[in-house]
Amino acid sequence: MEMAEGTRFWRSAHGASLVALTACLVFGWLGAGSLENGDDCVYAWAARHMLEDGSWLTYWWHRFDLSAVYPPLHFALLRLSLSAFGESELAYRLPAAIAAFFAVLITADIAYRLSKSHSAGVLAGLCLLCSTTFYVASRSVRLDMTFLVCGMAVYAAYLRAQTDSRFFWIMGICAGLGYLAKSLLIAFVLMPIVIDVLLFRRELLRRREVYAAALLFVTLAGLWHLSLWQHGQPVVPGYGQRILQGIAGDFSFGSMLRALVTAEGVAMALWAGGLGFLVYAARASSSARVLALAVPCGLTILLATSTAMPHYALALFPPMAVGAGWGLGKLFDRRPVTLPLGVCALLFVFSLQNLRLFVNPDLSPGAREIAALARETPAHEPVLFFRDYSAAFDFYLNRSTLLLTESKHAYDLYVAHPAMLDGPGIELVSPAAMLAALASPNTKVATTVFFDEDLRAYLAKLPAEQQASLERKQVGLYVLYRPRRHAAQPSGAGPANPFVSTTGH
Repeated sequence: MEMAEGTRFWRSAHGASLVALTACLVFGWLGAGSLENGDDCVYAWAARHMLEDGSWLTYWWHRFDLSAVYPPLHFALLRLSLSAFGESELAYRLPAAIAAFFAVLITADIAYRLSKSHSAGVLAGLCLLCSTTFYVASRSVRLDMTFLVCGMAVYAAYLRAQTDSRFFWIMGICAGLGYLAKSLLIAFVLMPIVIDVLLFRRELLRRREVYAAALLFVTLAGLWHLSLWQHGQPVVPGYGQRILQGIAGDFSFGSMLRALVTAEGVAMALWAGGLGFLVYAARASSSARVLALAVPCGLTILLATSTAMPHYALALFPPMAVGAGWGLGKLFDRRPVTLPLGVCALLFVFSLQNLRLFVNPDLSPGAREIAALARETPAHEPVLFFRDYSAAFDFYLNRSTLLLTESKHAYDLYVAHPAMLDGPGIELVSPAAMLAALASPNTKVATTVFFDEDLRAYLAKLPAEQQASLERKQVGLYVLYRPRRHAAQPSGAGPANPFVSTTGH
């Protein structure tokens, strides 16, 4: 089963419909809501200061040099987006969204060319959109989507190179860009291709274009290492060292698989069916073989590195989506009139998996609004936030934030992340010290890793007059306490309840 020639798919109603639907689902409400905690805000903070400093190759988060750990491609795209559209959540998310858009289209194109079926192309693209892991990454500021679209472009170029050797050059360029997006994770893409060449297509080793592609890859990848050397950094970056040392994740391989099953839900049936069909099709199609190899190769890498992050498994989804779309296309091509039913079924799966994120893309609701309230607070007035991570506050406040907690467990979780130690900092204090910080007029910002309900018991220990002087604001997941601004109560009135939410959800 060879790849179809031409570009008829993208000139057809099927291709145009997929483009329009993907654009709506990926770009709809993209700028709504505050950025997610964690990596999103760290990367956004770094990109903001890249723009301020005029830098393209060095990027920091506080004292932590991100450019010594993460490759520059996605950060350069973030800086370019901010330069073009100004600082906003939309501009921060746009590079990942554009990459996701093209990742869907490349996945659909591969499925179409393998199957010679318009239905397969449409269904493969929709299968990929059904993945929660994919969809969350498409609306984030993280590096995953830039890497994924480069990886899918490598597969597409490799498959096209079977009939047109010029695509080996494109494959080398895309592989190099994939390395500049997420360094050693390009092994997810290159390992199945290397195995396919060594075991099944050894004649390619006699082609000059193959070695030219390898040279292009090494040249582009080497640009980052050259930049590290010029800036006095270790030539082997810290990120690569973490992967080589087998500590790319925080938990076990099994926990990552359990998290994937929980996150993907009914989409897992599509992935299983897609992988099964790829294995079946590989008997007759050399093009299907490399996609089928991608999944066990990726799982092997995840197992070897004990990686527990579900988004690290993202590279496995597009190949399985190709298989799922290809298999489903065979069913619907027998009765083309039923294709709308298949599209509706996949949109239903999308609604089960991702509709909440599409309608309300705020993965960390309230950070932006609460930070805006904090910026209005004079420096001498104490402000407390209650949430489990500080990066969003640090990003939206854009000033140093002191974290206070009396929870040893929360403290240990925080300091386990090396980058956080170089951020605003955290202190493990006693409950009495926590109350003292609240009562102190010198506290600028105090952030805790408590749930709001747990802290009420501590706040209840404050004197009644001090409780009455505090105002509670809740927006989404975030709660802010600050001194009341309204006039004093009439005499005889009881103390105001500081725990009445004025904007609570």
